[in-house]
Amino acid sequence: MVGIETLAVGEVIEVDLPNVLASQQIVRLNSDRTVRVVLGPSDIHDLDLPADHGASRMPSPKRMRGA
Repeated sequence: MVGIETLAVGEVIEVDLPNVLASQQIVRLNSDRTVRVVLGPSDIHDLDLPADHGASRMPSPKRMRGA
């Protein structure tokens, strides 16, 4: 996180996947506030892929768009 705000485990957030890497921000739904985050190039994983499938778990652009 950037700054002093933290997220609670289980907190509901809104993530604009196609833009999150560029915008580096998410929205807290309980307060509708934008929170800046720091995401590295390997910090987003496609959880539908098994960890041992042998290739990058970075979501494809198509998967990031929800297709």
